Parts: sequence; structure tokens; C-alpha cells
Amino acid sequence: MNKLLKQYDGEKFFGCYEVHNLLKSYISNYTYFTISNKRLSDTFLHPFPNGNIEIYLHVNKSNLIIRRSNQDKSYTCFLVGLFDLKESSMIKPQTENDLYRCVLVSIKLGDILKFLNMPLYALRNKIYNLFEVWQEKGTVLERKISRCEEIQQIVVYLNQFFIDNLNNNLDYKRKKISEILHFCAAKQNILTVDEICKSLKISYRSFHRIFTSEIGMCPKEYLEIIRFNRVCKLLNKFPDIEWTDLVYSCGYYDQSHFIRDFKSIMKCTPEKFIEKTSSISYFSRPFIFDS
Repeated sequence: MNKLLKQYDGEKFFGCYEVHNLLKSYISNYTYFTISNKRLSDTFLHPFPNGNIEIYLHVNKSNLIIRRSNQDKSYTCFLVGLFDLKESSMIKPQTENDLYRCVLVSIKLGDILKFLNMPLYALRNKIYNLFEVWQEKGTVLERKISRCEEIQQIVVYLNQFFIDNLNNNLDYKRKKISEILHFCAAKQNILTVDEICKSLKISYRSFHRIFTSEIGMCPKEYLEIIRFNRVCKLLNKFPDIEWTDLVYSCGYYDQSHFIRDFKSIMKCTPEKFIEKTSSISYFSRPFIFDS
């Protein structure tokens, strides 16, 4: 088992662990992070969607408080579906012990089909516990991980779980939507619906119908999530970037269009976003602290 990345500052640990060879086409790694209880903030933060499906697995009596519609609920092991950009969920990690511990599995939308029997549209703005997704297998995995102290053993459990649930025989519709999503994810430039249709040799009407019926949101909404994440990644990596360069690379009409869109989603200006987040992201998700 290879540790791909490790960072430790005395009170926080962040490590990426290699997945089994059979899973590398679908899952990049397992992310394990710990935070000292005294470093946990009592402030909620708002993470924005990045277009992926995420599975959170807490150990050591740790959990995540998720606030939706002004109601707080505690989650331990769960799957977070594809959320709208303007969905206003807030999160706050907590633990009963000295150390908050969590394993994160992030899977691209086109690849999660390999591990789920439910349709993608059932994941829109949804949070599921493991039993709701994988029935008894999910319950067994949660039970094993909650009792495990060693990350190496957790990786073994996860590899076996995903291999057992791997399905390479997708039906035509699921194969088609997976092809579309992989195409969108592979492109570095900002795509339009017309460009996708031309590249995949599919009519606009057929593309819109397949995408909307299978994913539960229209293509424009999904592409906006991809574009917004590109914007935030550029702001995180290059906080001094010229607005004109960012506007051009992310496909906005002009600077006012970019700032108007950004403020409508983040509820703050790009400058304030950089200031508040110190140019970092929440495990590949843009975020902002609750004001």
C-alpha cells in the first residue's frame, strides 16, 4: 500500500492513500485527515459542489454536523450527492475525542455509476447513509470502519468493498451518460452544450433529454458547476490573477458578467472570497465560512 501524499503540522494530518489496481480507473485515492479537537472551529462553513460524488467515513466517534433548512443533523458514514450551486447546506466537523478523524472518497460523477444501482438523478441534492445506498453491505462497512484504528486496515476494507460493488456491465443509457460526463471531465477548457454535442455527434435535443432525465439537472446547470470550480481553483492558486485573464479562461462575456455570477453564488466578491478563505479549498471544494 503506497501513501501518495502526507502533510502533518502537529495538530492536523492529511494523507492520500493508493487504491487497488482494479479501482484506479474510477477512484484516484482515499483521503485521510485528522484534526486536533482544539483546532476545530465552532463556525459552520458552506462547501460548494465540485461535480463529484463524495463518501465520508468517520471514525473515533467523529461526525459531521450538516445544517439544511435551519435544521442540524449528525452524520457519520454517508454519501453526498450532486448539489446545486445555490443549495445552502452548511457543515461543521466535531468529535467526542481528542482527534477528529475522517476518510474521504471522491468519485467523479461518470464513475459512480460503476458502484451504484440507483439512478444519478436520485443523487441530486441528497445525502444518504450507507445502508440506503448499499443495504447490508453498507452497514457492514460502516461497522468495520467505526471500530478500526489503523488507516491501513481501513484502506483494505474500502478496496474490498468497492471491488465487491464494481459493475462493468452498464446498460446503454448509463454507458451513454458516463461517456458524456467523462468527456466533460477530461476537457481542460470551458465547454458549451453546443461544443459537447458537436464533439459527441449527438443532437442538442437528444443530448438535453438524456442528460436531464439521467442526472436530474440540465446540462447548463452542470457545466456551471464545472466552470465555477475552475474559477475558484484559479483564485486559490493565483490570488493575484488579472480579472481579464480569468474572465477569458473561464468563458465569461466580460468582467461584470463574471463578478455578477460570482456574487450570486458566493454572496461576496472574488476579493472577499480570497480574503476569507486565505486561498485554500475544502478538499477540492470551494467554500466560504458562515458569516
